[in-house]
Amino acid sequence: MTNFAIEKLMNMNNKLRWGLLIAWLILIFTLSQMAGEESSEQSKFVVWLFSTLGLDLNGWFGEMTMWIVRKAAHTFEYFMMFILVHNVMHIYIKSWHGFCYSLLCIFLYACTDEIHQTFINGRAGCFEDVLIDTFGGCLGLIFVLLWNKLRQIKENK
Repeated sequence: MTNFAIEKLMNMNNKLRWGLLIAWLILIFTLSQMAGEESSEQSKFVVWLFSTLGLDLNGWFGEMTMWIVRKAAHTFEYFMMFILVHNVMHIYIKSWHGFCYSLLCIFLYACTDEIHQTFINGRAGCFEDVLIDTFGGCLGLIFVLLWNKLRQIKENK
């Protein structure tokens, strides 16, 4: 493969990384844009979906079910966001600083997301959610570190 072909492939890969990150940020923004009642309906749908699959979340967690589903969604959103941010950051920064900057991006986006929600009918900004979002980012960081370690072990065999 020529240097030009490798460069072209790398450029396409970088565009894909940026595209996935931007799409994910738009998804989070769109979900935050929903009114409180509409957002609650989504959580109810998730609980219904689990009960259809035979998992009675209401029986296990009672009234806490909706809260747990909502917080799990926050954690997952920002877990995935960390992976996508880190993939973009890795283009430019190969050292451990990339992990730090990626986590900082998670925290800052979570803060702006909660501020955004204060302007939405039936929603409120909550610093607890910023912490949960950042926790999701920390889980993403741990996942990426473990993934890289496993890849390194596999390559050394």
